Amino acid sequence: MEYAAERINRIIDAPVVRVRKLFKNTHPRLDLSQGIPFFSPSEDMVKDLFSKGQKENFNIYSPDQGRERFRNLLCEHLSNYNINSTPEEIVVTPGANQAAFMIFCLLFSPGDEIILFKPYYFNHFMSLKILGLNPLIVDTDENLKIDPEKLSDKITPRTRAIVVVSPNNPSGSMVDKSTVFDLIEIADKFGLYIISDEAYHDFCWDKSHFSPLTTNYPKVIGIWSFSKSYGISGWRLGWMKLPPSLVGNILKIADCTHICTPVISQLLGEKLITDDPKMPERFGGEILTNRNLLLNMFKDRELEKKITVYPSWGGFYIFLGLKPSSNLQGWEVVEQLAKKHKIAVMPGEPFGMTGTPFIRISYGNLKHYVLQQNLNRLKQGLVNI
Repeated sequence: MEYAAERINRIIDAPVVRVRKLFKNTHPRLDLSQGIPFFSPSEDMVKDLFSKGQKENFNIYSPDQGRERFRNLLCEHLSNYNINSTPEEIVVTPGANQAAFMIFCLLFSPGDEIILFKPYYFNHFMSLKILGLNPLIVDTDENLKIDPEKLSDKITPRTRAIVVVSPNNPSGSMVDKSTVFDLIEIADKFGLYIISDEAYHDFCWDKSHFSPLTTNYPKVIGIWSFSKSYGISGWRLGWMKLPPSLVGNILKIADCTHICTPVISQLLGEKLITDDPKMPERFGGEILTNRNLLLNMFKDRELEKKITVYPSWGGFYIFLGLKPSSNLQGWEVVEQLAKKHKIAVMPGEPFGMTGTPFIRISYGNLKHYVLQQNLNRLKQGLVNI
């Protein structure tokens, strides 16, 4: 038997893969696990892309940094969010996860500490561990919101950056303007980078999104994704904005990993933000309706005795704390929901939430009528835990 390096062996298994294995050769009747949007580009748009794309010769590499036209369009796109940028600051990537991994490779050395707020996005945690970096975990408040007052005492001479995910995966919490400036004050004091993962920035319900990229703090790096906003997770398309002085070095990493983001994906990105820029807004209403449907169901008297519902201000997720009748942990709850009720959800452990069992429910996966038809299945599954 062949063995991987010890640092890889110590990392948790990919959580979504582990949940999928619970269903073996079947499919969940109600899939609330992975954050895959229920919508996608129109068939006509994709057909048009392939018919015209040959003129762009999508069979060969683009520049490692991304197509120049696409980077110009992304700058225009970011200006709609009050973020100023130049094409020289933009690097196109095969997804937001790849962007985060490249940034961690670029900026940090083994043993450096990177601040993650709990609950954290598990792929950030896993990437740091793969690279020999040390996640420095900071608790959030009772609503799972970032509390800057808990931060300063955690910082050591090896701390290098603060990672912010807003809207948050897995909790749906968001970082408001005052918190952003508090984080910047701390980052400036200690010379830290702020890495802002804004994959869900188009889906903000109860609070307005405020990006650190709209401030003058020079050590902010932004990450975005087309997977959520435009429903093209399979095309692997994201981008980052970083100081121009870092671009040359990050392209060394790109050249050794993926060389360039697939040209066909970049061409689709160009079409989406020029031909259908309102797609996130158009489908966002149905996603919000799904969230509200679940929140109303959770007010049921039977369920109120069994769950704690954390605020979901944006994104695709509701995070639940559970009060099971037996001493179950999060993964055991997930296994029970899968085997007895054919429901797929994510447990709290991969997000750093242990002790009390937690689960994450994704409400962006399903059309509204599908979720509505299966509400009773979910209710009974939670009541019977």
